[in-house]
Amino acid sequence: MSSVFDRLSEDKKRVLSELRAQIMQLDSEIIEQVRPHRIVYSKNFLMMDFAEITLKGNAIQVTPISREANKTETVLVNDPESIQRAIDVVRAALKRLTD
Repeated sequence: MSSVFDRLSEDKKRVLSELRAQIMQLDSEIIEQVRPHRIVYSKNFLMMDFAEITLKGNAIQVTPISREANKTETVLVNDPESIQRAIDVVRAALKRLTD
């Protein structure tokens, strides 16, 4: 399946790959759903979505999915250094989901 992520430069593809790997390591029950326009992360087969990755311009955008309107914090990932900030936001969204 072709996706918008196919058009990324090689260095951005490496950053995306590292980001995806770190998200999957947060919990053994995480499911990654690659769609043509985004990647969605869910907790187990209940399909409780907690984060998504999309493109915004030339940056990788990580958005936690929150049931609370003012709990959403989007992080732009442009380089390996910004991956940790995105992982922290995703970890917090996953924790809110399981609390």
